[in-house]
Amino acid sequence: METISDPVLENKFAAQGKLVIAANHSPDETKPGHIAVVIYSNRTEARIKEDGPDINGT
Repeated sequence: METISDPVLENKFAAQGKLVIAANHSPDETKPGHIAVVIYSNRTEARIKEDGPDINGT
């Protein structure tokens, strides 16, 4: 398991069929954070950097 924070690399791993999970910790300890699965996108690298990777679970 690796920790990555580059949306382009996350997209590349998803394109290879690897399970990529995005997680966001809530700053409020009384509320839950979020998790989602990153899914492959054929958008340009510039667009992925601007908007982030596509995810399932929003």
